[in-house]
Amino acid sequence: MDFWATWCAPCVDALPALERLHRRRAPQGLAVVGVSIDVEGAAKVGPFLKKRRTPPTYPILLDTGDAWKGW
Repeated sequence: MDFWATWCAPCVDALPALERLHRRRAPQGLAVVGVSIDVEGAAKVGPFLKKRRTPPTYPILLDTGDAWKGW
């Protein structure tokens, strides 16, 4: 579970490593899930991911509340 935001540079820097982990370990059952905490939701996250050279292939969810605070 990776809580991240488009405005968080360290979070964005971690995306490629998480993608590599996902591709390498998914066959063994590891599930990588990204949860964006961007307030603008899909309107911000969708275009951001489309602009990436290698967008994540693991699921990206949107935190529409404060679920990340519970983790």
